[in-house]
Amino acid sequence: MPSSAAPIRATAPRRPGTRSACAPRAATTRCSRARWRRRPTCRACCRPVRPSDPFVDGIFGAAILPIAAVYFGIARRAFDLALESARKRHSAALGGKSYAHHPAAQFAVARAAIELDSIEALLERTARDWAEGADHGPLWPAKLLAAKQHAVDGARRVVDLATDVVGASSLLRRNELERLVRDVRSGPFHPPNAIASHDVIGKSYLGVLGEPAQG
Repeated sequence: MPSSAAPIRATAPRRPGTRSACAPRAATTRCSRARWRRRPTCRACCRPVRPSDPFVDGIFGAAILPIAAVYFGIARRAFDLALESARKRHSAALGGKSYAHHPAAQFAVARAAIELDSIEALLERTARDWAEGADHGPLWPAKLLAAKQHAVDGARRVVDLATDVVGASSLLRRNELERLVRDVRSGPFHPPNAIASHDVIGKSYLGVLGEPAQG
């Protein structure tokens, strides 16, 4: 996780054997070492960096991934309920076999499983990179928000697939899946919302984040 120490200024003395962080007027600095610190630009690579505060950065990084994990948990629980339902419910059309033998249920479960694996993979990689201080430079906001947005969008798809497997009983109040259907739909509005997240992600990769909007 990023250090909460203040950014190193160009005039600040350096301890022997240490590398300087990227500072606005430092000619011999590395942007990658400061990652996502408060500075207008890096003189070493001339890349614009979004102004921020290291303390806020730490809070942001510590909050976004756990929020994403909540929606992954919702999706995982919905998936487990769908599996349980498919194994218990039986159909005369299937010769008395469970819905686990129905091709449509198998297809829905397969799609949900693939979605869950992709959510978990991106979340785990992003969390590991954040914890180990990986070098993503000014793309860190985009990396964090992408993991959250992918979890939110994917979780909704998984829950919808789960309702396809469970059927109309997923609408009943006594069914746990009914609550999960409602809960997962708050994801796109959970700050930062989907519009704000896509805005930051797109601008970050295009290199225009922080630039004034065109009139």
